[in-house]
Amino acid sequence: MPDNILWHILALLLTVTVIIIFPIVNTFEKQDRIVSVKVLNDTDLFLDKIKTKGFIDKYDFNEFKSKLSMSGYLFDIKFKHNKRIYVPVYKNINGKKTFTGKIKVMNEIFTDSEIKKSLFNDSKDFNGIYYMKRGDEFTVIVSSKVKSKVVKLKEMLFGINMNDSFYVKLNAVVQNEAY
Repeated sequence: MPDNILWHILALLLTVTVIIIFPIVNTFEKQDRIVSVKVLNDTDLFLDKIKTKGFIDKYDFNEFKSKLSMSGYLFDIKFKHNKRIYVPVYKNINGKKTFTGKIKVMNEIFTDSEIKKSLFNDSKDFNGIYYMKRGDEFTVIVSSKVKSKVVKLKEMLFGINMNDSFYVKLNAVVQNEAY
């Protein structure tokens, strides 16, 4: 008799799992995929606007943040600017500098804090705009600040720690200087 009760309890647990928990997980996974595609598309459109114009202003950045916030999640947005500097190579011959015909390409990297400082500094020098030159490389990294519902549910069910729900890293080369 006790074996029969255990089988009924096990059958009830399996039924609850199959009928309730799996559909919930599936629904949350679909929602995450939709948000992931939206974040990727919004980031790509933002990056296209930057590479076409050659600058970022605080209005474009705030518009990008508001589009991402429509998903219902909180995101951390980071920027990286790799500025290309072309330096002619000279050779010192008898105390006189002579151009060798070669050009050395150097990179100067600007971090997220430097870029955002110029965006939100309202002095005359910055005017809320961060400028770039043609050929510079610009990177946008978007990651979620909080874990999504499906990640939290899977952590609870399986007892493992999972990574961030959303992570997008896109970069582009600036094509224009429209300022």
